[in-house]
Amino acid sequence: MTVSRQRKDRIITRDGGRCQLRLPICQIEATTADHRANRGRGGSQMLDHPSNLIAACGLCNEAKERADKKTRAELIACGHRVEAHATNEKTLARVQQTPYLGHDGAWYVNASDDVRRRVAGPPAVAFAEAAGLDLTDWQRVVLAMFPMEVPS
Repeated sequence: MTVSRQRKDRIITRDGGRCQLRLPICQIEATTADHRANRGRGGSQMLDHPSNLIAACGLCNEAKERADKKTRAELIACGHRVEAHATNEKTLARVQQTPYLGHDGAWYVNASDDVRRRVAGPPAVAFAEAAGLDLTDWQRVVLAMFPMEVPS
């Protein structure tokens, strides 16, 4: 089962109608809702929770799953991709604790289909390294530019 059209429309409206992923092929205008933590092939509907959904254009949504190692690291560091945990419950908890970088350069957590809250960004460099990512010097500089605080 996929995310309903009504929910997709609400997610797109919540996120300002813009693709949050912003990959090089981005079409800017969002047309779908992307799962930050992938549901996989069918997967649990638990991961259709609003905190796990962000607006995306069709091209970025498709490209995200085929991303190379560098792009995948960037998606994780920006909170656009959240790696699965041992259970769907723990994966959802991880998603809810991981802010994402919005198309406007601000960090957000999603409270519902209609509401997202602006928050301080995660300690992105430490966060990415703890996830086992090999960041370039340029990525470290960019991630260090955002205000950081450790989520509790």
